[in-house]
Amino acid sequence: MDAVWQHARTSDSVRRIYDIRLALTLRHYNVTDFATANEKHFRGFGFSRVWNPLNLLKPLNP
Repeated sequence: MDAVWQHARTSDSVRRIYDIRLALTLRHYNVTDFATANEKHFRGFGFSRVWNPLNLLKPLNP
């Protein structure tokens, strides 16, 4: 938990605390690739890859 509060102090918003806690928990359990629609909030936590799976969707042609 100390790492969470350490990041929270430097964070621009208290709302990011959930993202910070999730990222640190995933890294604690050695998750290296993370798919999220909110890529920018999870960069800088040591993931090898942070990507948006929604970018893989092709637009439907009516």
